[in-house]
Amino acid sequence: MNQFDSRGRRPGRPSHGGGPPRGGSSGRGHSDSGPGGRPLYRPRYQPSTQERFADARGITFEALGTFENRRAFVSDALDQLFYEREVTPQDKGLATEMSYGIARRLASIDSLLSAVCDRPRAMVQDGLWRLMRMGVYQLAWLSSIPPHAAIHETVELAHRLGQSGWAGFLNAILRRLQRDVLPVDQAGWTEQRTVAELVAHPDSAWLPLRGQLGPLSTGADSGSGQTVIEGLQLREPVFPAPDRFRSAYWADLFSYPEWMIDEWCQQLGEVGAVERASWFNSTGRMCLRVNLARTTREATLGALERMNVNAQPGRWPESVILHTPVPVSEIPGFRDGLVSIQDESAISAAALLAPQPGWKVLDLCAAPGGKTAHMAEQMRNQGLIVACDTIGQRLPLITENCQRLGISMVQTREVASDGSDLPSGPFDAALVDVPCSNTGVLGKRPEVRWRYVPGELRELMPIQSRLLKSALNRIRPGGRVVYSTCSVDSRENGELVRGVLAAMPGYELKTEYTHIPGQPVDGGYAALIVRGALSPGNA
Repeated sequence: MNQFDSRGRRPGRPSHGGGPPRGGSSGRGHSDSGPGGRPLYRPRYQPSTQERFADARGITFEALGTFENRRAFVSDALDQLFYEREVTPQDKGLATEMSYGIARRLASIDSLLSAVCDRPRAMVQDGLWRLMRMGVYQLAWLSSIPPHAAIHETVELAHRLGQSGWAGFLNAILRRLQRDVLPVDQAGWTEQRTVAELVAHPDSAWLPLRGQLGPLSTGADSGSGQTVIEGLQLREPVFPAPDRFRSAYWADLFSYPEWMIDEWCQQLGEVGAVERASWFNSTGRMCLRVNLARTTREATLGALERMNVNAQPGRWPESVILHTPVPVSEIPGFRDGLVSIQDESAISAAALLAPQPGWKVLDLCAAPGGKTAHMAEQMRNQGLIVACDTIGQRLPLITENCQRLGISMVQTREVASDGSDLPSGPFDAALVDVPCSNTGVLGKRPEVRWRYVPGELRELMPIQSRLLKSALNRIRPGGRVVYSTCSVDSRENGELVRGVLAAMPGYELKTEYTHIPGQPVDGGYAALIVRGALSPGNA
């Protein structure tokens, strides 16, 4: 087996599993540079087949390829592939589980691979390494798939890709992992540990499989260390030694960049950081937003109960939490526009704004339109919402969403990125759902952990401030603005809002919500600002 280097990792292993940096010195995770900054040689995968896969593993291979090349989020890649291909519900489910799971667990998977692969990552073709990751994920995390089937199907995919030359090496690596690292019987080697126990007794030969979300809570017990994690005892250590490389250990164990773990430890303490890391690797719970303009929450809960779906009322009058996963196509009322899928942290934005029927509302950064539609439902489809976005190709998503929900009061508008052609108003209310770091939704957008770097916030905050000021200047006296993010970083949340308001007299911060990941909602922020009757403004 390979020895560990001075950072507690095996030589040749990428520092994380994302694709190459997008450019510039800031980078995104590991740098594949040799001495003098020259790139290391890595043979590129060139497919020799034009086959359009419609099975789970083929779809996963393509979706991960799109993600690795930074062309799309995993969710967008899967949506496009599902739209183009005739994929069975079973294959959709497995492809979704594998694609999201691998994106979340890249660093952990690479640690397992580096324990059994003698070749440096830079000398393995991208497509082959992707297949190796797929095989590892099935062997370690998908106990429902027999090991022989996981290996056989992954090797078979190499043949279908026209890369039979990969088959022998791929088969040897996966069998070596099964033989030397993973236990023979996972059921007998699986155990549960609380976060507090893991922090007190870290183990570099223990692999976290899944976190137990437990009952709903208000987040008051966040950081208590009582979150339960189910894990697998390995035959040998594969992660950095926790007594010498604490941050690297947590980063590879839970699959995050080391800087992110360090930041969480500073903010939350070690126990709180590990709880957050575990939460973002959990599947989470699905949340529905009930269209109260057309049905009731009680009727929705009744329909779910008749399907034997375990559900309960959420925090908001229109929210329902599902404890039983349900395919979107099978959710009662979804096709008829009675419900939508939206996390409670996202629901809070329009719930705070509370637009009334007949109002004129400005929606900035509106696509894909979930919050737009929520406001229209609150307004009983009476009034006007001007939904703006700088990317014109995304505006049809708003229209499609509104059509499903029976909404006709929304006007979409493409605007310039500098905001020079925003509608002038005055508006009764405005929603500003700004582009942000996405650090509150690392579970459902696992790519963000590999792409975002702290320096980006310096680029985002001027944009966020400008958008908020634009909205404040376009509402009437007495009007309302909600500023929202899906971030847990106070610098782009409350601190930014207070900084803007300090320079704009006549506006009052009325209410703000900070959603902590694991409540069980995603993380996020929303602030309600009201313009005074005599404030200056530029509307």
